[in-house]
Amino acid sequence: SLLVGVCQCWSVSVDSVKAVRGSCVLVPCRTVAFSKVAWYKYVSRGYPTVYSNDRSEILSEFRGRTSVPGSGYSGDCSLRINNVQNSDSEVDLYVWVWDRDGYNQGFYDDHQIIKINVLNPTKPEISVGSYDQVEGKPFTATCKFRHSCRSSSPQIYWHDAPTDVKVDYTGSSSVVEGGQISLTCNSKSRPAPTHHEWLVSPNSVTFSPSRSTVVLQHVTRDTSVSCIATNSVGQGTSKQLWLNILYAPRNVRIDYTRSSPVSEGNKVSLQCTCNSNPAVTAYEWVVTQNTTTTRYRENPLVLQNVRRDTSVSCSVTNSVGTGRSQQLSLSVNYAPTDVTVDYTGSSSVVEGGQISLTCNSASRPAPTHYKWLVSPNSGTFTPHGRTVVLQHVTRETAVSCIATNSIGQGESKQLSLNVLYAPTDVTVDYTSSSSVVEGGQISLNCTSASRPAPTHYKWLIFPNSTTFSPSGSTVVLLDVRRNTSVSCIATNSMGQGGSKQLLLNVHYSPSILSGSVCSTKNGRLTCECQAGANPKPTISWTVDGSSALSPTFNTTTRNNGNLTVSELTGPQGHNVTCTATNSVGKKNSQILVQVEGNASTLAVGAAAVCFTLIVITVIVIWKKRRHAEPSGDPTIALPTKHERRCHDDHKDSDENLYANTQQVQRDNKNK
Repeated sequence: SLLVGVCQCWSVSVDSVKAVRGSCVLVPCRTVAFSKVAWYKYVSRGYPTVYSNDRSEILSEFRGRTSVPGSGYSGDCSLRINNVQNSDSEVDLYVWVWDRDGYNQGFYDDHQIIKINVLNPTKPEISVGSYDQVEGKPFTATCKFRHSCRSSSPQIYWHDAPTDVKVDYTGSSSVVEGGQISLTCNSKSRPAPTHHEWLVSPNSVTFSPSRSTVVLQHVTRDTSVSCIATNSVGQGTSKQLWLNILYAPRNVRIDYTRSSPVSEGNKVSLQCTCNSNPAVTAYEWVVTQNTTTTRYRENPLVLQNVRRDTSVSCSVTNSVGTGRSQQLSLSVNYAPTDVTVDYTGSSSVVEGGQISLTCNSASRPAPTHYKWLVSPNSGTFTPHGRTVVLQHVTRETAVSCIATNSIGQGESKQLSLNVLYAPTDVTVDYTSSSSVVEGGQISLNCTSASRPAPTHYKWLIFPNSTTFSPSGSTVVLLDVRRNTSVSCIATNSMGQGGSKQLLLNVHYSPSILSGSVCSTKNGRLTCECQAGANPKPTISWTVDGSSALSPTFNTTTRNNGNLTVSELTGPQGHNVTCTATNSVGKKNSQILVQVEGNASTLAVGAAAVCFTLIVITVIVIWKKRRHAEPSGDPTIALPTKHERRCHDDHKDSDENLYANTQQVQRDNKNK
């Protein structure tokens, strides 16, 4: 303490002061009211200032650390030193005071010099109540420590490991995929964290930047981040933060209830789903049925009257971009269609053999039942599968099948089986005209029912049984005679079949037969004229140079094949002529009139008739031999460029000559 002495002299008495390093210390000093005070470091020469109102005078090691907090009116001249240092213990301090009247006094006698005893600080002592601690419950802890600054006690800081660690966005809280984003690892701790470690998923990348802030490059949509903050006490870990990555819609797909079958003609609900950030703002559907495409913009989409060929796709859009689904063909159930009967193996079968067939169709679900219909016997049967084996197949066999599933059924067209068989129903047919004038030519065709078609034909000409084999089914006969008949044999890989004989319709001019006769009795004339011709002739009569007409004469005509018989009755005449006419020609003949009367007359008449018959017979035989000797058959057209046909000569009558229609036409051009 500083005491006021007698004779205006001041005196002071100062005790040593203890101070804790790093703390503050108050050097006590009290005197009369003063206007100014200064503290100095005691040295042998000079006045090194520890404290002064003039800051520039203070020693550098004390500048900013010393002050006189007391009031000069009350005489409080105590010195405060902050942040006591070990070097402060080596300094001797004394005070200098100026009173209000202008007097000043320095106190630097030995007993007035102050020395600071600097002590090292001790560790704080923490004590906790004796009761057990319960996790999550509060408790009381006491911290004791030594200090030397009562007027300004030091702050107490409790040190702990980082808590409330979290990852915060430094700037924007979102980033477009592929871009960059800045993040900060924030926490509560004392002391502050000195180390930060970042964990980035999904690739489990770890790194330790020098600061609590990090910038991530090329971020992807699945990126999540956490950080670990570490100080001298321990460490704390944040929760995982899933970054708000913005990206265009991905994994766009179409969902619909496949467990519930959709039948053709019904409706179906479709949902377009995707992964996107931000959320989708627009949908577009493209629905194609057959060749018709329709667009819709709602989601979900309900399609009415669904067809089997329906395909759909959807597009979704957000603020980043657009994503599209793959085209989806809807599983639509429908009854069997396009039902066909197909050959399982060979597409042909020999008549009487067996063949395997399959019933094919388009349907959903697959057919569960098949029914086969076999014609011409209208047989039906139901095998276990879609394949059937038919036995004893005939040429008329036709087959169809019915396929059935849970939706309905469909029937195939009738398939006529390709049954192989030898030629049957072989016939000789006229190619064009069904008649020929004797000595002319006629075209014939050999037709048949067969599979495969005939590859070989053989012709038989009667009455002389001539045979020949043209290259095709058609033949042209030349110099045809009236009694000619023809048959043919058709051959394929299965066998052969022959036709019946066809008697050709040969036209020839009339001839008056020897059976023609006239007689008179009792003044009445009776005549019979027999004419052979094809076509049938018309017979007319003349008696004594005049036509025998009704009502004077009566005529009746009857036909028997190529024989036409005309009977004439009327008044007696002497010269009777019979005339036969058809489209080919005309023939007339005078008929001898026999008079029925006495025996001599009859004898003479009989002799005359016999003589006439003998003469006619000889003539007929001679004519027939004349026609028959040159050729026994009709001549067949030859396929040669230099053909010479002289039907009156026929020197090579034993050769079988033939040609098809094209060859005859070629011969005609050569004429």
